[in-house]
Amino acid sequence: MGQVCGSLDQVSTAVEQEDPRASERGAFGGRVSRIGGWLAVRGETDNYLQGLAKDAKDASRSSVAWNAKVQEFYEYACANALVRMKLEQGIAEGNSLPQAAKPLYFENMFELFQIINYVVTTVSPAFDNPNTDGLVGCPLNAFLDCLMFTPAGQDFFNTNKVNEHVKEILTVWCQFLDSPASTMYLNDRSPDGWYSKEAKPFINMDDFIVELPNDPAKYPSWNAFFTRKFKPGVRPVAAPEAWNNKIITSGCESKALHVSLKPVKLQDTFWLKAQPYSLQDIFALDAKLAGVDTKALAEKFVGGCVYQAFLSACSYHCWHSPVNGKIKHLYIVPGGIGTYYSELLVAGFDPEGPDLSQGYLSAVAVRTIFIIEADDPSIGDMAVVQIGMAEVSSCVALVKQGDKVKKGDLIGEFKFGGSTFLNIFRKGVIKEFCVKPGDRVLLNTQLAIAN
Repeated sequence: MGQVCGSLDQVSTAVEQEDPRASERGAFGGRVSRIGGWLAVRGETDNYLQGLAKDAKDASRSSVAWNAKVQEFYEYACANALVRMKLEQGIAEGNSLPQAAKPLYFENMFELFQIINYVVTTVSPAFDNPNTDGLVGCPLNAFLDCLMFTPAGQDFFNTNKVNEHVKEILTVWCQFLDSPASTMYLNDRSPDGWYSKEAKPFINMDDFIVELPNDPAKYPSWNAFFTRKFKPGVRPVAAPEAWNNKIITSGCESKALHVSLKPVKLQDTFWLKAQPYSLQDIFALDAKLAGVDTKALAEKFVGGCVYQAFLSACSYHCWHSPVNGKIKHLYIVPGGIGTYYSELLVAGFDPEGPDLSQGYLSAVAVRTIFIIEADDPSIGDMAVVQIGMAEVSSCVALVKQGDKVKKGDLIGEFKFGGSTFLNIFRKGVIKEFCVKPGDRVLLNTQLAIAN
């Protein structure tokens, strides 16, 4: 079968990270430093972020009005006493943390919204070596990191109406990242171009389909680059034959984060340090979202097991089917119900917030949920849950309910970046897992064997 598999009892839940500086262990098995390379170790980002904060203030002094969605969010926060209280308290608490930037990025609500407006209308991520400097793939997340790690800040970011506004401003940013104006770093200029000599060890462009071969940018927008597709044959599907349906493949290019060894419960305390998976919260008790009884969906997986993995900043950001079967159900848990900048405070300060909260996020963050009815009856229904983290939250399905899929078929993508995902299996389905936490898991390679 090409890979050594281990039984469920042999799979460790410890996550080993590659960064030798990442010595302080977080609560969810991660280390407090750059899981996936999304944010740099604090201090290394400051020059970049200080520059953006200065540019935002300079731009605000011009006569150009803020984007309408940003203005609406700001006016909502100003006009609602409790919301304004939470945000102002959170800013003060965050700025008093020892991890806060010096000088401060922003000192009040107005300066924060200046930065938000500038980022979502003008900023496209530049390359930076994720093994040395870290990659500021999520600049808003970087600015908000200290604010997120405060009780008042979490109260603010857990407010449904706030998340509705966050969804709107991130849609504005997504529109910018879909535009030709976002290609400013799609070049071979050192050291920040995505095709520079510094980037080549992390992204082998020979593996990918280039949309504009005669254009130096290669792609029409940042999002087109980030959702680039592998050339045929680059990631062959393990055991594609119809008779070999018991081989389950990896649906994403990712790093294995966690394998639940305890039978997953219908309802659990996902907000505690261990971050146990809670099925009814993952599936969201809202039949209007799915057009089906989501509690009944969750109940199918009680006693089963959960595999979670994380997409890195320089990786491939599309999702593929792990089994042969049919899309039985498909729905999105949107902003307003799902959150964007919520994190688990008991996990400790997270310089990549919310990376140390990935189990928790499965229950609260914006996410797309696929129920795939596998052709092999011993697998039956399995769930694929693609979870947005911070601004990496445009969870786009590229199939529809009722579609037949084969192992390796494209089913969706994160529009801007990558994030975290779950595969959830029913009780007794999995015989062996073929990966362990900390492994780099290539797309379409063997993930598990069903009974």
